Amino acid sequence: MVYPTASPIEPHAVHSERLMRRAWDSLANDNLDAASESGWGAFVQAVKAVADERCWEYLNINLVRPVVSALCEESGEPGLQSEANAAQALHINYYCDEMFPADIARDFRVVVQGLERLKGISRRYRDDAEYRARADALLPPCRAYNPRRRWEPLSPNGSAPPADTDAPDE
Repeated sequence: MVYPTASPIEPHAVHSERLMRRAWDSLANDNLDAASESGWGAFVQAVKAVADERCWEYLNINLVRPVVSALCEESGEPGLQSEANAAQALHINYYCDEMFPADIARDFRVVVQGLERLKGISRRYRDDAEYRARADALLPPCRAYNPRRRWEPLSPNGSAPPADTDAPDE
């Protein structure tokens, strides 16, 4: 199957779904390294989608752990950390090629649970006032993140609303 290449304007959530489909297809075709990296990429893109909704800058993949930790604390769902660990194992397997297909499939199922959990966090973040209050009390996952939070609904294309233009320059 031919997959379209990601465009810079493709929403992270859409990219995540496409990568997960690619991961399962690669596994079925015994292309284990591509399957592993696509599974990892699907999880990272979903994390980026949720981080973008919170106006957290996402600089590189080294910030996956701090983002996931902040989301676990914010949502009260520690299972997300286990799902992130399964995705990380897939990423490591891309370089080490030590996992059997059954192990990769098992981690895919865990990652899919994480993708569903991230979708749930995304919906709750915008809709639940109690959840918003708890989230507002937390600091961003690291200094690189924008501490301003906005609760306006997402635009129809899934992107965050434009940044405040009257904010003072730092």
